Amino acid sequence: MDKLKKSAVAKVVAAILLSVSLFMAAVSSCVVVAAISYGGSSQMQAEAIYDGYMGNLVDNSSYQVDEYYKAYVESQDDTQENHTIRYYKDYFNEKNSNFYFEVVPDDAKKYPTLSNYKAEEYQYHDVRSRRIMTYTGQTTITCKLSLEDIIDFWKNNYVPDEYDEDYSSYEADETVFATSGEVPMSIRDVYWDWSNISFADMTVVDSAVDDEGNADPYIQLDNTNFIYYLSNNSAYQKAVARATKKAGDVQIYNESLTLDYDGSLTQGIDMYTPVSYTLYAYVRSDLTARDIYAESIVLRYCKPVVKAAPYTLAASIILILVMGGFLITASGHRKAQEQITCNAFDRIPYDLFLYVFFAVFATGVNVINYYVYSGIDELFLAAIYLAVVALLFPPLLMTTSTRMKASGWAMFANTLIWRLCKLLVRVVKWAFGKLRDLFRFLGRHFNLYWKWIGGLAGIALLRLILVAASGSAGLAIMLDLVCAALLAVFLIRVIVQMYRLKDGAKKIADGETDYKIDTTHMLPEFAAHGETLNCIQDSVRVAVAERMKSERMKTELITNVSHDIKTPLTSIINYVDILSKEGDLSDKEAEYLGVLQRQSARLKKLIEDLIEASKASTGNLEVHMEPTDVEMLLEQALGEFEERLAACKLQPVVTNYLTKKYGAQADCHVMADGRHLWRVFDNLIGNIIKYAQPNSRVYIDIDEAEPGEITVTFKNISKEPLNISGDELKERFVRGDRSRNTEGNGLGLSIAQSLMELQNGKVEIMIDGDLFKVVLLLKTGNCKN
Repeated sequence: MDKLKKSAVAKVVAAILLSVSLFMAAVSSCVVVAAISYGGSSQMQAEAIYDGYMGNLVDNSSYQVDEYYKAYVESQDDTQENHTIRYYKDYFNEKNSNFYFEVVPDDAKKYPTLSNYKAEEYQYHDVRSRRIMTYTGQTTITCKLSLEDIIDFWKNNYVPDEYDEDYSSYEADETVFATSGEVPMSIRDVYWDWSNISFADMTVVDSAVDDEGNADPYIQLDNTNFIYYLSNNSAYQKAVARATKKAGDVQIYNESLTLDYDGSLTQGIDMYTPVSYTLYAYVRSDLTARDIYAESIVLRYCKPVVKAAPYTLAASIILILVMGGFLITASGHRKAQEQITCNAFDRIPYDLFLYVFFAVFATGVNVINYYVYSGIDELFLAAIYLAVVALLFPPLLMTTSTRMKASGWAMFANTLIWRLCKLLVRVVKWAFGKLRDLFRFLGRHFNLYWKWIGGLAGIALLRLILVAASGSAGLAIMLDLVCAALLAVFLIRVIVQMYRLKDGAKKIADGETDYKIDTTHMLPEFAAHGETLNCIQDSVRVAVAERMKSERMKTELITNVSHDIKTPLTSIINYVDILSKEGDLSDKEAEYLGVLQRQSARLKKLIEDLIEASKASTGNLEVHMEPTDVEMLLEQALGEFEERLAACKLQPVVTNYLTKKYGAQADCHVMADGRHLWRVFDNLIGNIIKYAQPNSRVYIDIDEAEPGEITVTFKNISKEPLNISGDELKERFVRGDRSRNTEGNGLGLSIAQSLMELQNGKVEIMIDGDLFKVVLLLKTGNCKN
């Protein structure tokens, strides 16, 4: 076996067999899947595939008959045959076509029949109801439009009732208009003077015509998106109705429209008459003519191929597993070498090889999906792409296995992307190193005042050069904004470093002797100042050390005394309690005993407070689980956010499915900590207000998931696209540093999840397009539900 692994001939033979088996498996799997979809035995599947492809070819011939019969009907009044009829006569000639037909119109008195020839035997027959549209003639309609009606329509549908700066509430009627209907800037800035509008400022537009010939042209005000559909105009509709009634049983197709300055609208229309007929289609048994039926590879070989495909697929899969396993095992083994060795082929960048393979694979998939494979040319082209993919797979498998054996996951270091990233990192480091050296040189030779003067002058000169060299106003503005952004970043860095120095000086002044100002990456002047402060701190540390030692001794004394006093104090309290139960005490003794009780209780409370304060410093969070009404708590939370929800035009829709299922017996209590559950609701509703699409609904459902479990579901439409999965979103917000840096003082989905876990609950986040859904799962515990 070791000799076989190192044999190059064996590897070549195995690679060839693997490629052949992959090719055969791909072809046979396509055939098997297509056959299984028809069901039944293999004979029935073969017949079904044969009939299916035959039906597709007959569909093609039926469309040709439609064009033939349309030209035949329209040329009845002509004395000579036109070129279309001559073409189809030759196309459906017995010598050129294995398809023969007979057309029988529904109105045989008005329209003629049509056929090409008849054969004694046929292998396929079908009767189809067909319909064509024959050209009847052309006519013109005219109507007079009212300028006042059009302007009133635009005022009512496009312009707000009150002219102010709040356009967020303005929406156009999208059920009538094809555009969003946004108010143009010219109307936002000043009042529109409608008295200056005339038909000369308008353009009539032909809209697209559907398959039935229906269209809805419209009039548009120039330089705006104000649209007036002619379907809303009664004069235009009456003119169309008159033309339709006059033409009779025809269909009208809109043509060109013209609008005069006086409002006169003229439109030319074409009229077509529908003709229905029955097509008797046949395909003769002996395919003597060279047409699509005789040249179809599928019709010729589909039956034997379908029968043999399952056996071919099984044999191919077995061969793929055997040969693939052998190539994986033998990859990297060379003669006279015991270790795994990479050859020149294995040193090619791995991603380059992947790019070539998947490019060929994707092209092959597109070719396979594009063609119907009825002709030999199409099948030959698809087979070429499939063979290329099959031939490329064994080398990809072997080089992947060899690289993994030789270097493990480090194999991905031999990629173009990795090398490019390393080069980019070196370039960035070199550039920043040069800039650092320049700043250090300037820091050693110039004082702070002249540094600022020179820096601001250099930035102003750079902005002037970029703006002057840009050559266009838009590019000049963009470059100027970039320079301004860079200057802003530099100033922010300066402000941050100044704040660090100020904060460090304050901490040193407050007595934090162990605090050191981090001068790493600071500007030279600020770094020098920071080091000076650190030196001052070192000189103060010696004087503070003695004071800290004294304070530490005091703290240790308090701690030790607290524990030492606890034991004798307990004894004092017990003996005082025993004395208080004696009945023969005088008034003076009872008074003294009361003082002892009060003072000992006070001392005990003081010691307990000290111990409790020590426990609180550990940061443990207490959870008090008790029955909590979810519905009532949710209503209170929504009440708190009612004004903010209304400001964002978000309409909460709360549905309690427990009430719908169980009626008055429904119980919405769960075992939870009311404070923590309120915090979860507060976070989720706050996120909805920040990120939900305005003018939308927020659905909140209370339902039963499993016995003993209640779910609270929040659903809203996101304002921005969500290009992240729910798991990634939770993982991202679980990180404490991310949560602390986000808006809301670190409150987010990760905190809501932590609080739910403390209450034995769960949080699930689902994203479907722009739909954002959060499901809270709570346990009812000992509560009835």
